[in-house]
Amino acid sequence: MPLQRPKLQAWFERPLACLPRPAALLLIAVLIGACLWSIPTTVALVDAGNRQMMAGEQERKAGTKGDLNLYRAINARMAQGEGYYTAAVSLQQIRNYPTKPFFCVRSPVLAEGVRLFGESGWRVLTITMLALSLIGLFGALARRTTWPERLLAGLMLCLCGASAFLPTVGLIHELVAGLFLSAALLLYRPNRWWPSLLLATVALAVRELALPFFLLWLVFAALERRRNECLAVAGVLVLFAIGVALHAQAVMALRLPDALVSQGWSGLVGPQAFLGAITRLTPLSTIPLGLAPPLALLPLLGWFALGGRLGWFATLWFGGFALAMALFARPENYYWAMMVLPAYMIGLAFIPRACVTLANTVRGRGHTNALASAA
Repeated sequence: MPLQRPKLQAWFERPLACLPRPAALLLIAVLIGACLWSIPTTVALVDAGNRQMMAGEQERKAGTKGDLNLYRAINARMAQGEGYYTAAVSLQQIRNYPTKPFFCVRSPVLAEGVRLFGESGWRVLTITMLALSLIGLFGALARRTTWPERLLAGLMLCLCGASAFLPTVGLIHELVAGLFLSAALLLYRPNRWWPSLLLATVALAVRELALPFFLLWLVFAALERRRNECLAVAGVLVLFAIGVALHAQAVMALRLPDALVSQGWSGLVGPQAFLGAITRLTPLSTIPLGLAPPLALLPLLGWFALGGRLGWFATLWFGGFALAMALFARPENYYWAMMVLPAYMIGLAFIPRACVTLANTVRGRGHTNALASAA
């Protein structure tokens, strides 16, 4: 009985080290199989997506198609004094974009921000989020990792967060939300959680796909019996529900009775939907395509190997989002993966740690070392 708490703490701090030897061997076999499986399936999906993108490139350049051109047109009409919902709903209907269900029309936060401080203002904010993420990363990893791991983690963050410098960042909801969520994840401290909550709230206001992040946070806060934190997160969720209701009312009041209905979100593409998206949206797109899918998969193992609150939270958030994309995303929804970037790719920095830990576990040393560190 006295060992029960150290064992539980060891599982929390070093989960890979606490696996039974058969489970470790099974995990290694599954990882190898998943990496091999990911190559042909993901390559085929990425090739198809790239061909589709090239086919519509001319129309996007002409300004007649594409989401960014739609958002530019909305911003232009707002600059002339038109309200967001009037501009957004009418333009989506004119350009044959669905407005049913109501959340096919994006939140007004990004567009209102452009009206207040311009697209360049959002660019300043996203670059600031990248800088805050880097600061938070080094602080969060200071006691859990070696300096080479921190250096590599910082490099991955900067490489995969370079999109914060794009001139068009103020038009891409998922990109903005993902940078705010990454900063919220890496800046979180148990004794100073409110800055993370503020940043995550902005992400939720920009894109409702941040909702699972909050639900996971609520579970963690409840399990850790952090009452004030739990109430604050629940309060944001209540405000979000009110905002969604008002948003729905505004859209439904303006759309036509025969408005186009979305084809739905039941793509059932499989895990390659997430892996293909990560391949296309990160520097993995610059390496040979056959090498990219396994490297898009492995960060999840790296985060799990890290352990602790950060490692567990990141693993569940990223793994859950990957599962959601596998079930619900259509191939053209690959941009959803921006919601987990750039923080997701930091997990690659912890792969050497994962390999060493798994090797020790297979040799029967991992569990003893984990207990010793937890005691």
